[in-house]
Amino acid sequence: MKYYGDAYFYNCPKCRRQVIGKHYYGVFELAEMGAAKGAGLVTYKCTHEDCGASYSSDRLTTNGEALEVSEQEALSNGLAFQSKGLQ
Repeated sequence: MKYYGDAYFYNCPKCRRQVIGKHYYGVFELAEMGAAKGAGLVTYKCTHEDCGASYSSDRLTTNGEALEVSEQEALSNGLAFQSKGLQ
């Protein structure tokens, strides 16, 4: 399994301000990240205290970049999604 940090940003549909964050993933193939987001398995939350709106990843488009990170970094920050592998 490989671990990735997905640094993202988007404009919150509710408060219209920019949100910047990072989600961590544990996957066997990088394409699994996109599939998980497209299936709505990841939640994005506005970081502005007076908003706090949450959005499913199948309802929100984000921009950003995924980079491979250490297992320790990913696990210590919590995984937004972890692949179950081939079953």
